[in-house]
Amino acid sequence: MYKLTHEYCIPRGTIITTDLDTPSALLFSQSEPLCGKPDYIIETKQAILPVEVKTGKHQKPKQHHIMQLIAYCHLVEETYQQTVPYGLIIYQDTKTQFQIPYTLQAKKELKKTMNHMRTILENQDLHTITISQKNCTHCSMSTHCQWQEAH
Repeated sequence: MYKLTHEYCIPRGTIITTDLDTPSALLFSQSEPLCGKPDYIIETKQAILPVEVKTGKHQKPKQHHIMQLIAYCHLVEETYQQTVPYGLIIYQDTKTQFQIPYTLQAKKELKKTMNHMRTILENQDLHTITISQKNCTHCSMSTHCQWQEAH
């Protein structure tokens, strides 16, 4: 915990789960077809917060990292039945932390993104997605991906 709070300036609290050392259980949403597990879930005096640790030297958070964290905020909020005010993205290469608010607008953006993803999957229109070959190796959708087969 010292490394988290000291090096990454995470608020002090209790680590409820971590997925970095050993696999943790998936969180499932009851209201959306969504599941996942953040790298950490920390309980502070004020709130329960998802924390996602990423590699890279980014000056601002990547949009897909933000959306992933927003999804984790949704999952944590439903699982623990507590309001999640924000989540944290930490880029370990630079020890940079970004606090991402979990607002009504963020919730709407998550729903919009999930609907868009569902439409793509239903229409099997995966070629419309911007692809980066280096991401294909660990992609959970690789078994469904027509782009990977064609390249």
